[in-house]
Amino acid sequence: MRTSSPRSVFSIWRKQAGRFQVWERDARLLFWELVLPNQRKIETAVANVSSAGYSVESLAGVGPVVVDPWGIRVALVTRR
Repeated sequence: MRTSSPRSVFSIWRKQAGRFQVWERDARLLFWELVLPNQRKIETAVANVSSAGYSVESLAGVGPVVVDPWGIRVALVTRR
């Protein structure tokens, strides 16, 4: 397998010239999806993570999104 030269490799995870702010036009991972079998399982998961002290947000068009202490978002969804 041939790879490109090291100068042309770009990682979106590395610090760029001291800039940590993410802009709307930047490529980024908005959330992961955890596919559960049905809505009842989603409701149970939301109750469990809420009682454990984790933040649960609602994302329009997606549903409940669990946020961990590092800001990683996991959307709880069923198969569409």
